[in-house]
Amino acid sequence: MKVNLEELSKALKFVLLVVGFFGAIFITYYFYKHFQYSRLPKIPVSSLNITEDKDLRKDQPKVVFNGAKVKLRGEAQIYFSSSKAGRLDSKKATKLAKIFNFKGSPTKTGGLLMWSESKRRFLVDLSDQTIILAESTTAEKLAPVSEFPSKEKVNSKAREVLKQLSFPESAIDFKKPTSSFSTGVGVGDQRKSSEARVKAVDYPFKVDNLSVFGVDTKPLTFQIKISKDNKLLGFTAPWQPFDWDLVEKYPLKGIGQAAEEIAAGGGSIVQITSTITAIKGTQGNKQLNQINLIGVDLGYYATVGQGGYYLVPIYIFTGKATFKSAEYSDIVFYISALPDRFISE
Repeated sequence: MKVNLEELSKALKFVLLVVGFFGAIFITYYFYKHFQYSRLPKIPVSSLNITEDKDLRKDQPKVVFNGAKVKLRGEAQIYFSSSKAGRLDSKKATKLAKIFNFKGSPTKTGGLLMWSESKRRFLVDLSDQTIILAESTTAEKLAPVSEFPSKEKVNSKAREVLKQLSFPESAIDFKKPTSSFSTGVGVGDQRKSSEARVKAVDYPFKVDNLSVFGVDTKPLTFQIKISKDNKLLGFTAPWQPFDWDLVEKYPLKGIGQAAEEIAAGGGSIVQITSTITAIKGTQGNKQLNQINLIGVDLGYYATVGQGGYYLVPIYIFTGKATFKSAEYSDIVFYISALPDRFISE
């Protein structure tokens, strides 16, 4: 078989041309991104401002990460709010109670404040920064679920409540709420029933298609409850008085790097759901021996920064932990997904 050198030469030239073309595109894109990132302003957020029991990782427990193949987006937008609201405290809680026509002083149980009337309650949890209004449903008659208000009418009612709370709508997703129905008696979702007294609608807090997380490790939601006649029967709202403005899009640190930082003592333990029994009477069940990180997600978290609040991307790591006492627990970590080179402490 004879080889046509002229045709072979043409083929090689074509291959080199294609490789050179795509190589030039790649190099141009790389330097563009490098230049673009080098111009990004630093974010003045030193930490997520989450308090952790320092005894838990006192002896630097071993950390094993089993999610190296997880793929998440490589960039995320940073947002800023100049809100001076600060944390929800007893003074702010009292003002909110008056807006919903509750008078007098609340009863206090730890960080929980409660105003009560004959058929109404207003609760503010200062620990997890949550506001709850609960109206009696005993006077409401059972009605077919098909007769409850439409999505548009419920959305309008939800916006009324947000306005009373002085909460902006910028972080709430009104396009994809979830609804459920209940009899209003006891606890439980009665969606399979054809009749109900209460319609509950949950609106997720979402920015750039990412959930906003709170200190209790769950994506934040704003829930309202209404009757068949669109009467407000209650709501549950996290303290989120922030109107977010876009700062810029930033690259994110790798998931593996974030896991390594946790192994080195970084990040914050935000939840331990334990089966700890402490039957041995020692401190061993307060000190972690090994942490197995299994799952990871990407979301937003609002934290204090210079001049206001920043909505920053975080990795939410979930896994299992064992203690020196051989007890075990589920565990959740938050760690900033923003590379250190973009942070100005």
